[in-house]
Amino acid sequence: MKELKFWLPDSQGKEMHVYRWDPDDLSQMIGVIMLVHGSVEHAGRYQHFAKVLTDNNFVVYAPDYRGHGETAKRYGDFSYFGKQGWAGILADLELLEKHIRNEFPNASLSLFGHSMGSFVVREYVSLQHHPYNAVMISGSSFGKPLFVNVGLLMIRVVGWFSKRDSQNRFFHKAIYDKFNKKIKNPKTSADFTTTDPEMAQKYLDDPFNGRIVTLGYAEELAKATLRTAQESLIKKTPDIPFLIISGREDPVGGKKGKDVKKLYRKFKKCGKKLVEFELIPYARHELVNEKERDIIMTKMADWFVAKK
Repeated sequence: MKELKFWLPDSQGKEMHVYRWDPDDLSQMIGVIMLVHGSVEHAGRYQHFAKVLTDNNFVVYAPDYRGHGETAKRYGDFSYFGKQGWAGILADLELLEKHIRNEFPNASLSLFGHSMGSFVVREYVSLQHHPYNAVMISGSSFGKPLFVNVGLLMIRVVGWFSKRDSQNRFFHKAIYDKFNKKIKNPKTSADFTTTDPEMAQKYLDDPFNGRIVTLGYAEELAKATLRTAQESLIKKTPDIPFLIISGREDPVGGKKGKDVKKLYRKFKKCGKKLVEFELIPYARHELVNEKERDIIMTKMADWFVAKK
């Protein structure tokens, strides 16, 4: 695998850091995958997954979108989406997509989104900028509208006294701590991410992970969770190969995958005949960092190959 890093102009007059991973023999490429990472993490964590995908002759692009990773490091705005908010992320992805299509005008483009990145991808695909070959989302959920609406109300009240770019530990804990509380006898605060203790500790040791969210970040994430659960948005999603995959023990997806199953049923109700669903029995939130990650990542890569 060959790695290339570059900076791409974004929609707010700044630049976005992007990873590009190529197969060793680019002439054998069968398609491109745009990978969208999750909340309070970064694209560099997916290098090992990219290796599996490039071994299957995909080119992979993965941005550190605004508020995350190298992009946030350059501008000092961790866990903040800027004045454009969530819409800015979508606009930046469109610019990256245009770059990809200019680089590979004849290649098919598929999308992968994890956790918050799955919500980004769900909305992005519904905008139908261009035809996509296939979409895979992991660690997603239908969400809990009542809980989210209460949280959104609290955020707006706090917003009367705080700036949108100010860090807020209360809302950070409200968003993330509840997941680890659902793990029996956790040894670290990141045990909800994986059953592999080494990978959980690696998450905690990464300075780009777990950065305290800003008030604006919390608000934008809450609104996006509600928006992507609406039937009107799902109906706009093109009926293309679409895999919803999660760990059965992922607390983000609800008890035994209850909330992610609800998401799948909603897609079916909205007439999406090509949507597929899979729960990995023993896995938690980050499938690509599980104990059996090699098997899981191969399964995921095989799905993209099959849809080529």
